[in-house]
Formats: sequence, structure tokens, C-alpha cells
Amino acid sequence: RNPIRNSIWKAHWIQEKKQLQNLLEQTQTRPMDLYPLRLRALRKGNRPVDVCILAQAILASADKLHPTLQASASREGIEALFQLQAWHEAGLWIDRFVEQFPSDPSVPNMRLMAARALAGQRKWADAISLIQPLREHHPNHRDEPSWAFLHGEWLLADGQPTSARSIYEALRNRAPKPWQDLISLQ
Repeated sequence: RNPIRNSIWKAHWIQEKKQLQNLLEQTQTRPMDLYPLRLRALRKGNRPVDVCILAQAILASADKLHPTLQASASREGIEALFQLQAWHEAGLWIDRFVEQFPSDPSVPNMRLMAARALAGQRKWADAISLIQPLREHHPNHRDEPSWAFLHGEWLLADGQPTSARSIYEALRNRAPKPWQDLISLQ
């Protein structure tokens, strides 16, 4: 690792830790109410393993916690697993999240992350089978152009250049200018 980057992360972590300690001292907050702050501080401190451990502990005591906190802990754990490139485990967490919180507004993004986890394992056909219905069900989602681009990339990786070209052409015709330039490079 780069020593300068480590120094920056350490300084950032110390600052986050001090903020968390100050908040704890100034309020009559229950420790479990601080879990989201602890997760965020660990994530910002570039400590994905610790995020996973704490998120698992939070989810293990889910019967005592508000569903919003449970959902937040799950999202943080999933992000940490992605950072660790633990694709299979991330996929399991995502499946659990979608099952437990089907009406959560982040479900479309979680479905995309499930596809990305499969792509991380080079399971192109499975990733394509997840992203295709996601794009069909959410054609006006603000992130749909990036989903389409990923879809095309995965089709190329799966050996389907004709299908990828169709997606790129459709995307070029409706995408904002920066996307059109990027797609032209394909």
C-alpha cells in the first residue's frame, strides 16, 4: 500500500472516530442508535472487514432494531463486500436484502449489484439475465444509461457482439452527450 494514502486514511479515521465520541458524550443516545454512524466511520476509514463484522452483528440482533437500521446495515455490509471483491457473499447478502426489504427504494440498485456480483465472478450469462429485466422494468431510472452500458459490456464478454452493438446503438440515440462520446469509442 501507498504510505501517503495510508496516512490520509488514518487521519480521516481519527477525525471520524472523534466525531463519533463527541456525539456519544453529548447525547443520551443508546449504543445501537449509533450503529449507522459507526458503520459509516468504518467504511470511510477504509475498513471493509470491520464493516462486515459490525453489519453481521447488527443483523444478528435484528429483532431489537428498527427495519431502517437493518436495511442500512445490510447496504453497508454489501458495499464492504464489494470493496473486498467477495462476490459470492455479496450476492447472498443482496438476495437477503431484497427478500427482507422488497419495498426499499434501493431495490433496483441492489438488483444491479447482484448482477455486478455475478459479473465479478465472470458469470456473464447470469449477470445478463439479471440486468435485462432490470432495464425493462425501470426504463426511466436515472441510472439506466449506465445499466445499458454494463449490459453491452457483459454481452461482449459473453461473446455476443451483435447484441452488444444493438444496445450501444440504442443507447447512443437516446443518451446524453457524454454517453454518446463514450459509446462512440465502443
